[in-house]
Amino acid sequence: MKIDPRFQVESGAEIFGGAELLLKGCLETPGGVALLTGYPGSPLAGFFDSCHDIGPLLNEKGVCAKMANNEAISIAMLNGSQMVGVRGIAVFKSVGLHVASDALALGNLAGVPHATGGAVVVSGDDPWSDSTQVPADSRFLFEHLRVPVMEPSNPQELKDWVAHAFDLSVAAKLYVGMMVTVALADGGGTVQCQANHWPSISTNDRIAIETATIPVEQTVLLPPRSWRQEMTFDDRFKALLARCRQLGLSKLLYPIDRTWRGGRSQKCPIGFISSGMSHTILAHALHEMGLLGQFPMLKLAFSYPLDGGLVDELAGMCERVVVVEERRSFIEKQVSEHLLRRRQAEPENPALRCEVWGKIFPGGGAGIPDTRGLHPSILIDLLTRFLRDTPNIPHELSNGKLSEELEVIRLAGRLQEAVPVRTPAYCPGCPHRDSSSALLEIRKRLLDPVYMQERHNRKAMDLVAHGDTGCYTMMMFEPNKPLMHNYSGMGLGGATGGGVDPFITNKQIVFMGDGTFFHSGQVAIANSINQGQDITYIILENKTTAMTGHQPNPTLQEDITGNMVLAHDIERIVNALIPEAAGSLGIKRRDGRTLPQPRVIRMNPASRDEYRDTLER
Repeated sequence: MKIDPRFQVESGAEIFGGAELLLKGCLETPGGVALLTGYPGSPLAGFFDSCHDIGPLLNEKGVCAKMANNEAISIAMLNGSQMVGVRGIAVFKSVGLHVASDALALGNLAGVPHATGGAVVVSGDDPWSDSTQVPADSRFLFEHLRVPVMEPSNPQELKDWVAHAFDLSVAAKLYVGMMVTVALADGGGTVQCQANHWPSISTNDRIAIETATIPVEQTVLLPPRSWRQEMTFDDRFKALLARCRQLGLSKLLYPIDRTWRGGRSQKCPIGFISSGMSHTILAHALHEMGLLGQFPMLKLAFSYPLDGGLVDELAGMCERVVVVEERRSFIEKQVSEHLLRRRQAEPENPALRCEVWGKIFPGGGAGIPDTRGLHPSILIDLLTRFLRDTPNIPHELSNGKLSEELEVIRLAGRLQEAVPVRTPAYCPGCPHRDSSSALLEIRKRLLDPVYMQERHNRKAMDLVAHGDTGCYTMMMFEPNKPLMHNYSGMGLGGATGGGVDPFITNKQIVFMGDGTFFHSGQVAIANSINQGQDITYIILENKTTAMTGHQPNPTLQEDITGNMVLAHDIERIVNALIPEAAGSLGIKRRDGRTLPQPRVIRMNPASRDEYRDTLER
């Protein structure tokens, strides 16, 4: 297999996509990263494709690259890696962080015991919620779990900060979270490359653990150990911020020395605080407005925890601070709370008398949006109004190019060309096509009272379809809208049915892909069998994790780097969940019906008539 040569470039410039930059950052981390894991999901699924593209190189160097069955398992693998002091990274999308949170809470609380270790968790966020089922903001969940949140703002930082994240993880004995939004993950760019490094403890050079040396007071966390370990967080966060300052990751840009603009006033009327892609969008907007460099800007490497010292420096320079961030107020709340506490401690300190604005502007006006994402045009419109309402700003800054930029935005908004609508569709040859088409026919038959009386000797019936995560989520669109009535998350379609099944007489169906089956779906199937739920699971086995880019799943005999593994058989697994002779036990449901014998039928949906008739029965 040919290896993508870009990942072997060790100096000079090279072009990478966003997810590729994460992997190149792992390769460039001093001491090497030994474990690459996670679960594919937009916008970072390409990380695993890149692992496949350099699979022979990773195998040669003893790097373990494994796609876990779900995000929680990937974090548990990360926790295990810290036992031997190797560096590990887990990559998934924002909603995967929800799945991973239990294991991450315990792993981060336990910390990083070895100087050669380190744990980094990368969450791919979708501020515009264009490809994610819930408008998640990983910063809040990371904070809840006491995991620091690092936010790179450009391709070079995305690559280079992977190594810094491992450095900080060891320095603070914390797992380090990194939030990468769609704009950066799907974008990428040209970066300067550095030398690759490989782990000394690897799949090629294993070691024996001496269990007597394991710090079980930290790694086996149950009360009273848990609250004792919690008391170490304050010192660990201080160590993180101290090391972050040493590395110079957060930057106070365009500071004023003693006075603003040659003595026009003691303080600058406005300063800005931002982090990650919000900083890049802000800088772009100010550049278009002709104002970049006119006002101080605090660019935070970590949106949590807040570096209060840097906030104090900026507050001492400015009369007003505008916090620019996508989605809900996160940094703004921390800044406001920090300055409030500082003013309470030093009420006479004039350097702390700084207004903080963000989601609300002076006079109660709408500020930076707290839903969906940001764009330079959005900021230009908002900041123009804010600047014009701010005292002590000279005319050349409160107007200048602002009117020109607003006119460009106004004219662009007048364009009314309709974008052709294209309904998302399945890949040619995908079994979902045949399955959804057949179920639409079945649904139509079940609603026909004459057909139902003649064929099944019963009244017409409405078919209830529980939604799940995968390509079949596209059944929310025409012409398949009648085949998805709810959605609770990945692997939870059947479990949703478990909540309504005791109260309805309808027949129920759930579509489930083989990737979802191994992620969490088989647990829902076991629950349905145990509770005697009247539901048909349609498991669409195409031996790939299709919707995230056709990554392998456990039905295959090769992993992402080409290593042979033991393949699972879905049919055998489901059959093993069914009690022997369950239908002959005479167990009654609450409605008086005898529990049926669950059956597992393997069918080819291309055999349309047989497939449709079997499902209808």
